[in-house]
Amino acid sequence: MQKPINLDLFLAQFQSLGVADKIPPEAMKAVTARLKMHEYNKKDLLARAGEVCNRWFFIGEGLVRVFYERNGEEITELLAPEGWAYTPFESYYGGRTCKANIEALEPCVVFTLDKEDLTELFKDYPQLAIITSAILKRFLMYTQHRVDSLLFETAEEKYEKLLSDIPKVLLRAPSIYVASFLGITPETLSRVRAKMAKR
Repeated sequence: MQKPINLDLFLAQFQSLGVADKIPPEAMKAVTARLKMHEYNKKDLLARAGEVCNRWFFIGEGLVRVFYERNGEEITELLAPEGWAYTPFESYYGGRTCKANIEALEPCVVFTLDKEDLTELFKDYPQLAIITSAILKRFLMYTQHRVDSLLFETAEEKYEKLLSDIPKVLLRAPSIYVASFLGITPETLSRVRAKMAKR
């Protein structure tokens, strides 16, 4: 039997997106009725490369990473703490298999909403489009900033920006994943950290 949904954790998702006050109570009640809550252990995979994923993930507790495998190397694309929502877009919207894996870096509480359920909810509550619009807007901005960072910023600038944007992640994610996320080597990350510690 599934554990009761912790609504406080879930509603915090919409507070972080700035849309909580724009969704009618009856629409939110309908959403929560369709939610599934999952608990993952460290290293568990929420989604696997090579599979089709038709659900949104809302991180209630813990930290997850999205990573690709190339020539035996893992490349971290995203480090997502509490308050983030994510889906493998090429799979969810395009029906293709996922290229990336989604892994729990800590014990996690994650809420999922299936595509079929969300499609039905949209018919009755078109205001819910605000949710996906806000998520997509945030992710597009994140992607643009990430591309700009990888192309134009030094290793130190990348680290300082990450420290400013999501400082808790730096304390929780293993250094090898932080380095991969920043597009630098673990050795470079170590030098950057040592340099900043002397300031």
